[in-house]
Amino acid sequence: MYRIYDKAAAIREIQVYLREIADSDIFIAPSGIYDDKTRRAIINFQSEKGLEITGEVDKATFDLLFSEHLIKKEKNEVPYSLPMKKGDMNDLLVNINRMMKRVLDYYGFTNRLATSSFYSDETARAVDLLRRVYQLENREEIDEIFYKRLIMDLRSIGRISIFRS
Repeated sequence: MYRIYDKAAAIREIQVYLREIADSDIFIAPSGIYDDKTRRAIINFQSEKGLEITGEVDKATFDLLFSEHLIKKEKNEVPYSLPMKKGDMNDLLVNINRMMKRVLDYYGFTNRLATSSFYSDETARAVDLLRRVYQLENREEIDEIFYKRLIMDLRSIGRISIFRS
């Protein structure tokens, strides 16, 4: 998924996740540069989690890294910026849109959800659809209940996909 020549923002995101959950012996600075420390931390993470050891961040590695990041974040509390409504702009929406896309794909729904920091019409449609799946009150907002349900769903999907691979 992300390799040494990919965008700095993607590498920086991976470095932030590694810094949160990976081997504490390797200090990772979120520089956006796929350096030797980042590669070693990826290798350690892949080895620790029973993934194919490549030193590159493929889909399986990223999915597990991202899931563990979400689990750690969930333990620390719900984000302060909730609830979010259509028209809002927030960096957290990038991750929420990514999570919703993965969950919708798992449930077999095709969608055009972009991973952006804007609560767009597509985001509103995804929220509406998932609120119906979760049997939550039909509001066009991402509130604490929806957010926690999304994380629980993603955690379950992550465990399932590990056993399928």
